[in-house]
Amino acid sequence: MNILFIINNGINESFIVTDIISYLKTKGHAVELLIEKEERDFFKKIAFFNPQLIVLPVPILEKNWYFDMGKRLKEKFPAHLLYWGAAPTFYPETVLLKSNCDFICRGEGEYAIAELAQTLEQNKPYSNIRNIGCKEGDKLVINPLRPLVKNLDDLPLPDRNVYYKYPFLRNINMKRFLTSRGCTHLCSGCWNNALSNVYGSPPDFYRRKSPERIIEEILYIKEKYPLTSIHFSDDLFIHPHYYSDLFKFLELYKKKVNIRFTCNVRPDYITSDIARLFSSANCSALAISVESGCSEIRNSILGKKIYDEQIIKAAKLIHENGMQLMTFNLMALPSEKISDIYKTIELNKHIKTEFARINIFFPMRNSDLYRHVKSNNLLRNEPFNSILSLSRELYNPIFHTQDKRQYKNIYFLFLFSIKFRVPIKIIKILSRLPLLHVYRLIHMMVANINEKKFFGIKFVCGIVYFLHTKGVSRRSENLTSIY
Repeated sequence: MNILFIINNGINESFIVTDIISYLKTKGHAVELLIEKEERDFFKKIAFFNPQLIVLPVPILEKNWYFDMGKRLKEKFPAHLLYWGAAPTFYPETVLLKSNCDFICRGEGEYAIAELAQTLEQNKPYSNIRNIGCKEGDKLVINPLRPLVKNLDDLPLPDRNVYYKYPFLRNINMKRFLTSRGCTHLCSGCWNNALSNVYGSPPDFYRRKSPERIIEEILYIKEKYPLTSIHFSDDLFIHPHYYSDLFKFLELYKKKVNIRFTCNVRPDYITSDIARLFSSANCSALAISVESGCSEIRNSILGKKIYDEQIIKAAKLIHENGMQLMTFNLMALPSEKISDIYKTIELNKHIKTEFARINIFFPMRNSDLYRHVKSNNLLRNEPFNSILSLSRELYNPIFHTQDKRQYKNIYFLFLFSIKFRVPIKIIKILSRLPLLHVYRLIHMMVANINEKKFFGIKFVCGIVYFLHTKGVSRRSENLTSIY
């Protein structure tokens, strides 16, 4: 069967799409991927490939683009249309009712999509395939989920060639890797918490690849494509229960790869020994969660179980060992006031973070925090239904207790205030001025400079990538797929 994956923008490069495509190819299917924005004769390319199944990895914040594309595809081609990803996983009924798809796939897609493709190819009944949903007349069929992929090493190497046929992705010197799936710390507002709840909170939700497998993936890319900087995008790159694997991996990494890298870690897991080990393995920067400068919000609302003193200590260890610091931050959280956002800015300045990210909080359906705000009548309408576009939703606060325009201004001034250590009293004045478009430009400049330096992206590669995607800072905010 010819199976075609379609995404709208190169920034939506997904690890799991490459895993699914590779797995489908081992089952004898011809599989291709197209980035609509990069194709001059997009629909001609589709017609030439002649797909029998088209898969759209539908994000949350850009769902409307995919819904519109699905409608156009159904008008032009006889192929079956499958929506997979975050939107159908967390909002299956809505996606089935409001889109033109024939099927949805929830959760991890390798085995489910392969079974669906085989079933369609053999013209057999498909209504009982686990993970798959469909419409039967006026009835919605949403089947239960199959178990998670237990051993990630059993999957074939990811097929990145489907992305790297596009020069701006192939030639960028920084490439990302994923060494695990899931997380053990299911913080109440996190998408991992929501996904784990969808699966019924399985004990094996967090799974890691072996050190040898990770090195194999890296060396395969290193031999074929430009690679001078690596980022490990795991939500939980290190965990005390897996220290032996970590030590083995870093030893192999130093011997066989030895390229600068960055990764995401919990601050409470950073010890002096871990910091030295990372620095000696050519780690140039670490990213940690701050989320809120208000400890009550961070721990009681978000369930992070990370305290100010742990963040401060981790930052100190990172800097003492010659590495730089990136922080993840949230704003417009339930019960949060503008004064709490200023605390977040002040904590970032106190720990001397070189780079920061800021996101507006989006209540992910199925998460513990979503259930809390729903049960306490803090969320009257379903945010998913009111989403218009990514550019709007990135800074549109759902929860805010004070002036909404001021929230937006602070969002766009957030990175600038940390980067240049601007006093809070100045930010308070600026946040009340009608200069949203000016602040938005400032935010875009600071965000992309931060990302370029943190990831070690070369200047020319960065410019080309930006022209194709309008920035590297949007990647984590797209909620583009399951990973």
